[in-house]
Amino acid sequence: MSDGQAISPSLGHRSARCERAAGYRPIAGAIVALVSVCSFVVLKFLLMPMAVECCFENIYKALFPPGQPTYFGVVKTLLTNPIFVLKTLLTQDKLIHILRILTPVFFLPLRRTALWWLLIPGAFFTILTTGYKPTVSPTFQYVGHWIPYLFVATGLALAAIGKYQGKIHQAAASITLIVVTLACTYNWGAMMQRNHMVAGWGRVQLGPLTEEEKVKLQQLEELIALIPVDASAGASETEHPHFYQQIPVQTLRYSYDKPDYILYRINTGKFGSDHGKKQVNEGNYVQIESRGPFILLERKDRISKN
Repeated sequence: MSDGQAISPSLGHRSARCERAAGYRPIAGAIVALVSVCSFVVLKFLLMPMAVECCFENIYKALFPPGQPTYFGVVKTLLTNPIFVLKTLLTQDKLIHILRILTPVFFLPLRRTALWWLLIPGAFFTILTTGYKPTVSPTFQYVGHWIPYLFVATGLALAAIGKYQGKIHQAAASITLIVVTLACTYNWGAMMQRNHMVAGWGRVQLGPLTEEEKVKLQQLEELIALIPVDASAGASETEHPHFYQQIPVQTLRYSYDKPDYILYRINTGKFGSDHGKKQVNEGNYVQIESRGPFILLERKDRISKN
């Protein structure tokens, strides 16, 4: 059969179904999978608990068995109570998230069951979670768990269409993929937006800074300049990225040590101001300066030493 001739769709689908997920270089695939699982276990269960107290187990809290609020408890629930796990997956937020993930790639990874394995990593870190909305939102970093596997699956799906259904079907799928991706980018992405993009909990304006924003930026930079370069610092969430000199800088929401200085913006709640006010009320820090909505604190024992 020449390259220009396409295999009939029915024969192509039967041939695709006959292929096993481990039919191509199964030993190499098994080795990669084993090494990946081992590295994940070492990082997640050994190294991360040594570095920080919280390893985000609570994003799976509805899957915890009684008295076992750990990742091992989550695995136990997955193995022993799959019906309950299925109920936690069938929610509106998770359905919308899956549609947002698969629509830009035209649902191509679903065309072949052998590629469904590539959807497991992203699902584990997003739709398997319970009661934590950022993991099922495309505006947070968690969506990145889908990207490498989804792109590989899309490429393999296009290759399979060309192999089993012919070049014409492959070209049609490719053109549709481009159109759908551009449409999604125009409406949801950052590259083709006109005024703003959505990131995290709010919108990021893409236009030039307003005069008010320029004043706030100057105020923030003035306070940061008061912090010695070699001193440790903690900052509220949206101010944290502006600390390009102090390394590392703690995010106040997840602050485990008492840094030398704390800088936060008022009315940022759990993302900064609550922590700053608490430290002042407990007598650990003293306010040394303020600019506009920004407050700078210094640790009390550091002041006494100076």
